[in-house]
Amino acid sequence: MKNEHHIYGPPGTGKTTALARNMERASEKRGFDAVLCCSHTKAAAAEIAGREVHVNPDNVGTLHALCYRKLNRPDIAETKFSEWNALHPGYAIKGTGHNIDDLESGRATEDGNSLLQEISRLRNLMVPKERWRFRLQRFHRKWEEFKLDGGLLDFTDMIEQSLETPPPDGIEVVFVDEAQDFSALQFELVRGWLKHIDQAVFVGDDDQAIFGFSGADPENLISRPIPDENRRVLKKSYRVPKNVHRVATTFIQRCSRRLDKEYLPRDGDDGEFKRSSDGDWKNPAAIVDSVEQEISDCETKTSKIMVLASCGYMLAPLLRELRERGIAYHNPYRQAHGGWNPLKAGEKSTVNRLAAFLKKSNHNERDPGWSWYDLHLWLDLIRTRGVVKSGMRKVVEEKATNPGKHVELGYEEWDAVFEGAALGHAIQQNPSWLHANATARKMNSLTLPLKILARGGEDLLNRSPQVIVGTIHSVKGGEADSVMLFPDLSLQAGENWIRKGPARDSVLRCFYVGMTRARHRLTMLQPADGGIFIE
Repeated sequence: MKNEHHIYGPPGTGKTTALARNMERASEKRGFDAVLCCSHTKAAAAEIAGREVHVNPDNVGTLHALCYRKLNRPDIAETKFSEWNALHPGYAIKGTGHNIDDLESGRATEDGNSLLQEISRLRNLMVPKERWRFRLQRFHRKWEEFKLDGGLLDFTDMIEQSLETPPPDGIEVVFVDEAQDFSALQFELVRGWLKHIDQAVFVGDDDQAIFGFSGADPENLISRPIPDENRRVLKKSYRVPKNVHRVATTFIQRCSRRLDKEYLPRDGDDGEFKRSSDGDWKNPAAIVDSVEQEISDCETKTSKIMVLASCGYMLAPLLRELRERGIAYHNPYRQAHGGWNPLKAGEKSTVNRLAAFLKKSNHNERDPGWSWYDLHLWLDLIRTRGVVKSGMRKVVEEKATNPGKHVELGYEEWDAVFEGAALGHAIQQNPSWLHANATARKMNSLTLPLKILARGGEDLLNRSPQVIVGTIHSVKGGEADSVMLFPDLSLQAGENWIRKGPARDSVLRCFYVGMTRARHRLTMLQPADGGIFIE
């Protein structure tokens, strides 16, 4: 296809920057409303939108969002799971039906979540229904009846029903971001638009195709018959150093099917690759020792250490050890995942309530600097009995909404709120007293912030955590100075690894993505006994 172009962006080569630059050029040539950019995820769309490219913001979004608007915003079946569950309790669907961070739990299931995920995958692969397993066909019939009765469309319907329709009016050029994550069905839609537009540019990297469970297939980028002059490779990494690059590229070259491309490491620092013989995902104490040492050795407090696993359940022992030692951690790429973000920011977060308790006076730094609003925030952490006088919690709540809610209070106001003995302890702003009087609901969420406070004071508590935890899938697009990678595989991934061919390739790509998050050091951790792991 002469009007189809591919831009390949290996890890750290500035793919998003190149995409934004090409979009800007297309906009300058064709106009503000003539360029469309669709992505696989909201995060990718947001990153492009944040580049302030001179393109109509309504033309930048996920492919599903663009189809949703084009189909006049239909009712979406995935928002009606409670109604589905009432009708089909044997096929109950929890949450969104998809959790890419815990998909491979090692346990084969036939619940509503897994069945919906599988029929969505097969539809995205455009596999004829007569080739589906009988149980999937039966589930699909019930799902189709449910949608028909409610006048609903599911996410895959939106793509299927858009196949024979042109792109939005006035579009001349379409850019596809993270193209390796698009399914055959999604590619079919965009390529159908080529009948109506001048050009489609697919930007991605087949080596980073790790969303096979949703129907993504790297063959969409590998085998497409387009002219060589329509292919461009971003060769130079600005992230991956020489020694990490050597290991990662040797690893990905084991793929049975991939597009060979020139890819060069970052200039300067050669980086470091090492194997660790201390600890594993089941026994992570020695790994956390290494994390602590790396934090201590960091030249700046903004240096990041990333600990990754192929599946979410492998992180649970590590998280317990980090919490026990009072080491702050987060996952900025999956902020909705509470287990990976125990120090969530926000006005009414536990950390902000603790900061309100510790607030000092502007007039005398030995005294608390509480206002009615501060009291309202941190009183939510503690019990009433023996601490707050009867009826005063409601009074504080009301005064926290008044115009003077941020004015510093004095002893008389405090005395009106607290029981006698409690007032003395509160004024001392002792974190141990706060924890001892916390409600059962808040005590657990206070434990880690208080340990971090004891470890490094308020500065450490308020600083962005240096440790990032998550699955490889969750940090795609991210990076860290040091990456520690568990080599272990779940049951499903282990079966893929043993089968070789395309199945093994999916595992190779996943770990390649994990390896290439490293800006300086990559550490391959020790596998746990008795499991399957990459070698």
